[in-house]
Amino acid sequence: MKNDSLNKFETDRITNGIEIFFKEFHDKHSLVPSHWHKAIEINYILEGSLDIIINNNTTTLFPGDVYLIDSIIPHSTSIVAIATTGKTS
Repeated sequence: MKNDSLNKFETDRITNGIEIFFKEFHDKHSLVPSHWHKAIEINYILEGSLDIIINNNTTTLFPGDVYLIDSIIPHSTSIVAIATTGKTS
């Protein structure tokens, strides 16, 4: 997917009107500070790797991994490596 900016935010709607948001990161220094949502969050890793921090526990995700975060669970994410370099930040 071509991307002219480092971060891309898009919205899509499915048939019953529920909004689905997704964000694509291309910056090896991307950090999403602690936050929570009313709905579940689904993370799917296409390339690189991502740390997800919940309750001071870190889980590292790799390409092909899927990770679900339940609603109202505080969490943060940080990119560990991007696919273009394969190097850690």
